[in-house]
Amino acid sequence: MTENNLWNKITWKINLVLITLLVFSNFGCPLHPTEKFDTALIMQFEQIVQEAIDTDVAAAVAGVWVEGKGTWHTAQGLADIDNSVHVDIHSQFRVGSITKTFTAMVVLQLIDEGWLQLDDTVDQFRADVPNGDKITIKMLLNHSSGLAEYLNGVDADYGVLTEPLYEWSPDEQLSMAFQQESYFEPGTGFAYSNTNYVLLGLIIESVSGRTASSMIQTRLIEPLQLYDTFLAEGASVPETCVRGYQVINEDLWVDVTETSASLTWTAGAMISTLYDLKVWAQALGECTMISTAQCVEQYEAVPVDGMNGYGLGISMQDGYIGHNGAVPGYNSEMRYWPDSKTTIIVLQNTLGGDTGAVDICNQLADALFLKIVAK
Repeated sequence: MTENNLWNKITWKINLVLITLLVFSNFGCPLHPTEKFDTALIMQFEQIVQEAIDTDVAAAVAGVWVEGKGTWHTAQGLADIDNSVHVDIHSQFRVGSITKTFTAMVVLQLIDEGWLQLDDTVDQFRADVPNGDKITIKMLLNHSSGLAEYLNGVDADYGVLTEPLYEWSPDEQLSMAFQQESYFEPGTGFAYSNTNYVLLGLIIESVSGRTASSMIQTRLIEPLQLYDTFLAEGASVPETCVRGYQVINEDLWVDVTETSASLTWTAGAMISTLYDLKVWAQALGECTMISTAQCVEQYEAVPVDGMNGYGLGISMQDGYIGHNGAVPGYNSEMRYWPDSKTTIIVLQNTLGGDTGAVDICNQLADALFLKIVAK
């Protein structure tokens, strides 16, 4: 073969590779669809988030995905007000009670594997729980235990903690809860209480002999490749995490970023991103992490005023499953509609103002379903 022919053959192969790469970059792969909503709907989405930024939200990232119909995301506002740092679509946020969906999933996996049962009473794991011989694992998961909220005993002024760096122990938090009168007899009502999920965190550790953090990491985060998601410890956050602001009034926003994650632990201490939560919401909605039998249990909801109900670690309303989250300085909302394979995620670094992540999510959903999904 002549040198010229050899070079032509090499050049042809290089061009073939380049063409292949170009095709995939233009048309995408199944995991990252490139369908776009129409311009008018995108502008409406952008305006919804911009109005929140103009009102009382420092920064927000939001995304909407409808399988086969379109995708959209945005990142607006300041991740760090003092240094004028803009938020990025990949920025990390504290996601508050969305953590409960992870804690609940680990518990359901342990049930699948025979380590626990939904009707196990909590006195098997801890002797000091009021009505512990009547409260079951299932009641902890769906907030029907009647256990009081330990956060009632935490000192705060307009949502700003008196001692934000204080390292809480789960035992201390449970003691604060158990000193209060229970809300009702176990299984006779619904009362959202972080106490339930701190207790579940301890049960996970008791059964597994491992930390709750490592159980979430190895069982959920690693299999789903949620590499920007973790159960936080201490008060510091990664550099890629936005700062969080508590709104006292329109003229006073307090930076509360350095707040100990021990305040909420397995009830609300996780940090995540828009895209990781998209993957997680779909895993929840498509029942990919537990057996069908456990999914049926998870989706069986306790009636709740103002919504269809609360399942085992998930909120259920108007056809979606998901959860919201609120910790000092941060607010989040995650929703997935299984029927239309629709996902909406909203994360913001402000809490206490008139505009919350739920409000933004509601507006995005209204615009979307009116224009696209219902058709």
